[in-house]
Amino acid sequence: MAYSQAHTAISIAIFHHRGCLHSYESDERRRIQQAYDIIGNCDAELDPFYSELWQLTRGEDTPTAAARAKCHRGTLAPLQCALAKLLRLVPAYVALPLRTVPVTAAAADETFECFRDEVDIRMRDKRMRFATTREKAEGYNPMSYNPNS
Repeated sequence: MAYSQAHTAISIAIFHHRGCLHSYESDERRRIQQAYDIIGNCDAELDPFYSELWQLTRGEDTPTAAARAKCHRGTLAPLQCALAKLLRLVPAYVALPLRTVPVTAAAADETFECFRDEVDIRMRDKRMRFATTREKAEGYNPMSYNPNS
């Protein structure tokens, strides 16, 4: 008997609020797209520093401490800026201990990668196209994620 009443109550609530649920879905897609744009813009800012880091690497060796320090100095500010935006927009995408703007480049890079992974997972779950808002405006139309292909 209680199951029937609970089922009826939930059915009525869903019927009357389905527009709100649709709005939530579109808002979630918008937040994911904005997070993807933030990550893409940050990657564009970080690319020169990482390129220089690997240019300073000798042969197959790992980067020197001086090269790593120079890269960390250059990447910290853009990473912190992007992370501050991501934490305001989608804080639930990372674990609770990572929900602060890190003070070191290594910690900021780790948090940034966690955001990147979670945004990628959510975009795949929603079958969204992996293109920034600017790319979409310019007519770039990548294939959406299809797990069956």
